[in-house]
Amino acid sequence: MAYVCEISPGQRVYLENQASQTIITSVNISAGQQQQSTCGFETGSWSELPEIFQTPGGVILKIKTTQGETHIQIQGSSMGIINGSPNLGSYPKIHLEQSDSMPRMQPMQPMQPMQPMKMGDMSMKMNPMSMSMGNMEMRIGLGSDVTKRFCSGCGAAVSPSDRFCSSCGHRLL
Repeated sequence: MAYVCEISPGQRVYLENQASQTIITSVNISAGQQQQSTCGFETGSWSELPEIFQTPGGVILKIKTTQGETHIQIQGSSMGIINGSPNLGSYPKIHLEQSDSMPRMQPMQPMQPMQPMKMGDMSMKMNPMSMSMGNMEMRIGLGSDVTKRFCSGCGAAVSPSDRFCSSCGHRLL
């Protein structure tokens, strides 16, 4: 049987006793993201339902077993056993509820292919990669090199065999 409590908006803690281990999963959910961390602690079988206390730095989990008490501190996604018995009398208790199961992270959606971009007179495409800006264009991939040659004087397109620019007469290199 799993148990859950909300320790702050967007943060839940799930608990489960599996044989002699206590499994703790901390889940943080905020806009556009989900983080989850799980730890297992050798505590023994629970003799009663665990108690959770809200502290200024997070929460402390108190677990009673036939072997004694174990205290586990949870701060964000960090968890660890506390040596000794902390004084929990001044901290408020958080209510635990039964849960059908421990949480499972949803798989991420695969990345979508990049859409062609257009910024003013500049555009970029992938597969094969091409970029154009004004009257200049370059393509890379699928065995092609730069597809056009341009006049260094005026920027007009020229063919590879031209010695002079037909637009401005500039001598081409």
